[in-house]
Amino acid sequence: MAANLRERYLNLTSRLAAARGDTYLQIASQQQLIALIRDKQKAIANNTLISARLNFNYEQQNLEISRLEHESKLQQKLLAVAEDKSFWQGLTVIITCVCLLLFAVYTFKQVRQKKYFEVLALKDELTGIANRRAILNLKQSVMLQNKLNQLINFYRYRSF
Repeated sequence: MAANLRERYLNLTSRLAAARGDTYLQIASQQQLIALIRDKQKAIANNTLISARLNFNYEQQNLEISRLEHESKLQQKLLAVAEDKSFWQGLTVIITCVCLLLFAVYTFKQVRQKKYFEVLALKDELTGIANRRAILNLKQSVMLQNKLNQLINFYRYRSF
């Protein structure tokens, strides 16, 4: 507002000086008016530059916000995939453990049943006395043990 009043004053002074024929006053007032207009132009240019910088910064911030939003969406998708993967891995571990447990129980039952059938094959069910097959197996193991002892004794006395 003050610049506007000063501009009017200088315009009026320039006209009065022209009307009176005072060229020095007219030139001085026009020079002051030119300086005032240049200052206005500089202020407008500075304001335009500031406005352009602000617009550029605003656009850059908007680009950064959209980039961050996109990155956030990608990270959410990756998190969902990781959670899915974790669920399936956990389920796989549980199923594997259950299968191993079932296999261990089955193996235990098979071993127990095998021992039961071995006992049935070697003993009479009614009396619990060893049958012919058990006696033959015992005879064979005793004979093998005897041969092993003979070999050991042979090599023991031979080395001296």
